[in-house]
Amino acid sequence: FIHVLAGPDHLSALATLSGTNIRSEENNYVHSFLLGIKWGLGHAFGLIIVGAILIAIDVPFNNATVSTTLEAFVGVFMLALGTYSMLKAFRHRSTVVSSDWDVPSPNENLKRIKEHDSDEEDYEDSGNPRSSILCEMTQVLNMVDDHIGTVVGALPPEIAANTVVVFTSDHGDFSGAHGFPANKAGTVYEEAFNVPLIVADLSGRYTGDIDVERRQLTSSVDLLPMFATLATGGNGWKTGELAEIYGERLDLTKLLRSSRQKGRHALVMATDEVVPIEFNFNHSPRYILGLRTATSKLGLYSNWLPGTATIDPKSIELEYYDYSTERGRLELDNNPDDPMAKVLAHQLLTKYVPNAMEAPLPGSLKAVSAAAKEQFLAFVAALDFLNTPYVRNGNLGKYTPWGSPF
Repeated sequence: FIHVLAGPDHLSALATLSGTNIRSEENNYVHSFLLGIKWGLGHAFGLIIVGAILIAIDVPFNNATVSTTLEAFVGVFMLALGTYSMLKAFRHRSTVVSSDWDVPSPNENLKRIKEHDSDEEDYEDSGNPRSSILCEMTQVLNMVDDHIGTVVGALPPEIAANTVVVFTSDHGDFSGAHGFPANKAGTVYEEAFNVPLIVADLSGRYTGDIDVERRQLTSSVDLLPMFATLATGGNGWKTGELAEIYGERLDLTKLLRSSRQKGRHALVMATDEVVPIEFNFNHSPRYILGLRTATSKLGLYSNWLPGTATIDPKSIELEYYDYSTERGRLELDNNPDDPMAKVLAHQLLTKYVPNAMEAPLPGSLKAVSAAAKEQFLAFVAALDFLNTPYVRNGNLGKYTPWGSPF
């Protein structure tokens, strides 16, 4: 009885298993208690089984050889258990540390995913699957950052003196935010649209007050003019049709030189993913526009009139976040009936869409633009048609020139 309560193998095994339990403190007490019960039952049944075997093969319980062999087995098992527990504890420590790494994205993104994404789940629990997704993402970004540093560090001095490194992305990733394990489609959430932009000017010609983070609104459409200006050393390239196309773009090189420069007043966002009708199980509006200001965000979901890119007014659904509140900034409180939502929707449809999203290209590019639009609409129609049960049930060959599906 004393051995059961105070035996060193019992205490060391239970302490090790309880100590490597990665849970909140309150849940850890319950887990450890249940673990002790399981250990006691397992130990009792183990003794019964071993005793039955020894009786069956007629081996005396005081046999020195058997006793030594079993003690050696227990010793090896305890060493293995200790090694396993150390590795598990080390992996947990690495995961916790990785969640604190700096990544090239706005500072609030970590807070969004770890703390505020759900009213029902506690993100202090590192066993939460969404926290694991965040940790995996930060680990990958950290590795990418290390390799970029390796490449930049390997540049010969004469090359580095004429080099500007730009780090950005075409989109973000949910990484567990808002209930989405991954991906970036189907919403206007900040995690998908707010991407990093880091410019390292190794030449020292284009950047200033680099210790001040820029938080002004900028757009991906501003990147190409920035590349052209960096490559040519100025804005002399912006003439003729190029000036007509890129004249309204924000000059990011001014922001590189000074953190006091103004950004955009508003950003227009759009998704280009087309969800086939076959997979649109809840008949959601298929096309998404977004309008982002410093104080709010509007999402406008709609369908297009058949065969056109014209929004069907009857299909419009709104999504609105007021950034003056914390839950609004975290895009958790959607208030589509807010009067400001209708104001922004009117601005989006009457000002930003016609003058930005649908701004006509110069004369020499109008035909190309019109052809691309027709091809996209044809693609949408074909995608919907090819995803109907009739076609998927062996009839695709009727619509191909060669008479078979592939």
